[in-house]
Amino acid sequence: MRRAARTVFAVGAALSALALGFFLWSNALESRPPAYPEVTWVTVRDRAHLVGEVDKAKAAGRPVVVSFWAKWETYGKHYERLFASDPRLRAGLGGLHLLHVDLTEDARPDLCEALGVPRGAQPYFVFLTARGYVRRSLDLEGWMGVDGSTNALLSR
Repeated sequence: MRRAARTVFAVGAALSALALGFFLWSNALESRPPAYPEVTWVTVRDRAHLVGEVDKAKAAGRPVVVSFWAKWETYGKHYERLFASDPRLRAGLGGLHLLHVDLTEDARPDLCEALGVPRGAQPYFVFLTARGYVRRSLDLEGWMGVDGSTNALLSR
């Protein structure tokens, strides 16, 4: 009887230690930051908001990327998946101020005109320097496949 009690106690202690170890391990995993920053875009509401966000980026010394696409647009969805899945792009975008103009329900001619985006061009990316100047040579329009789009973005 004593032997059985010791065995039950030993098994219980082992299971308790195992549970405690798992608890500590799982909490340690949850507290770690992600390996790469998440890509977070600020949705621009209007021209004044755009100017305010660019001014905020200038004050922080950060270049700006403005994306134009609609939720129903196939290539925009391709870019969303690409940004979410490629750690090189997430790392590269981490140092930029990311703005998004949603064209789902409104063509936003005011914002397109302000940044020189051709009518009907989407997806379209406009790159601004840390001083707020548009770098027209870096504009990116359309989808070039996973490899082509990844390389095009990384080269900017």
